[in-house]
Amino acid sequence: MRNNAPLTSPPKAPQSCVLSAALHKGIAMKDEVAEREELDRKDWALAGVCIALGGLGIAAVPFVGTKYGDWPEAIALGIGILPLIYIAIHTIMRFKQRLRIIEDRLTALERGRK
Repeated sequence: MRNNAPLTSPPKAPQSCVLSAALHKGIAMKDEVAEREELDRKDWALAGVCIALGGLGIAAVPFVGTKYGDWPEAIALGIGILPLIYIAIHTIMRFKQRLRIIEDRLTALERGRK
């Protein structure tokens, strides 16, 4: 169990029994939801940074290419496209993770019905 309140003392014996009973009743689900929401917030920041970098890189391609030649144009294109490729791969991986969570919930529900 993670210690979410590092400034407090560790739980004593009677408290730990209450906490373990509470964990079995659904407090653990709330922690999973909070972690998922935190990851979603990080995803938005990542998407914003990648789209901004990609947009600036792609916007610089015509200006750099006409003035300096092909090699800087290719570098600017790479700077513009690589963040977009990264965010696409990251999105696919997060989608697979979310599908896995849904499948785990579904199997837990199916086990509960039998």
